[in-house]
Amino acid sequence: MQFSETALSPRERLGRIKTRMREVAESELATYALYHHISCRSSHHATPALARLSQTAQIEDMDHYWLMQSGIRRLGGVEPIPDDTLVGLLEDSDLRRTALREILRLLRDAEARLVHGYQEICALAMEFDYQIFDLAFRNMQENALHQASLESILRGSQIPAEPQRPRDR
Repeated sequence: MQFSETALSPRERLGRIKTRMREVAESELATYALYHHISCRSSHHATPALARLSQTAQIEDMDHYWLMQSGIRRLGGVEPIPDDTLVGLLEDSDLRRTALREILRLLRDAEARLVHGYQEICALAMEFDYQIFDLAFRNMQENALHQASLESILRGSQIPAEPQRPRDR
């Protein structure tokens, strides 16, 4: 990472931390919604690995979201993310028509971006706010595990076949 965080004033650093925390909180909501779509679609024909990942990741991603929101408030942060954001993500009709393998690829890429976002928060919070650093580091580790699990599922033949669905006209 190429950061010159020591050159930032405490006020600038705090502002960047809060901004990145909000961005990762929004991304955690999006990954939660994607894992939710997987759970709903593949509940009858999911492999054990995919079902376990989906269930665990939904819980952890929602936890990450609320922890980030709590951290933002503790830092005197910006407006919270509106509650209807999650509803919109869960009701996304385009996702219902997206192939499972494509959703898994989207999730893998989103998890990679989250890991990077948490790395940035760690770099900003190091020696500035140990609680935020610790929170970001723990979340980063869990997201890295999600990413590795998705890589494994995509590499293998662990993706269940989906029943053919009629196309919307």
